[in-house]
Amino acid sequence: MKLYHILLYSLLSIGLLAFACNNSSKRKGDTSTNATETTTVQSPPPTVSSKGSGGISAVKALQQAEAFVAAQGYTDAAVDYQQHPITYEKGEFATDTSSILEFRKNTLESKAMGARQYGKNFSWAVGFRQIPYENNTVRVVVMDSLGKNMKIAPQNMREDWIMGLEAQPSKDDETGDE
Repeated sequence: MKLYHILLYSLLSIGLLAFACNNSSKRKGDTSTNATETTTVQSPPPTVSSKGSGGISAVKALQQAEAFVAAQGYTDAAVDYQQHPITYEKGEFATDTSSILEFRKNTLESKAMGARQYGKNFSWAVGFRQIPYENNTVRVVVMDSLGKNMKIAPQNMREDWIMGLEAQPSKDDETGDE
């Protein structure tokens, strides 16, 4: 019964944070009101999981990550790489910046689907759904707790982890045994 109360409290906290984040950032164009719905391509309000590090707020992390993916050419927005130098992903190389921007163009939604703090340094992970949508898979902008050192994570991450809804790992998962 105690586990039930902990899960219920966690889900209520996530819902309240998502509601507060949605109202404070004045997002437009999101017609879905269910923050946990993953079957639709249209973005629901972002979900936030925070440890309260004393760094930037969840709303600020979302805003900075959204500006970053737009400036780096991942959305359909125009890019001025003279004003915002391109940050290369791990293993990414090109002699011409325009070819990288062409490859990245419109591969991520412009609005983040959620943010989560993780690790002992309270870093932020902000998830973006891919275009075309891949179920429970997002690209992630990672940054430190102060909103600095932003980059795209080299691997995709699970959407349910960003939203704080993942299942607890089993003993086998933790040790790598099967």
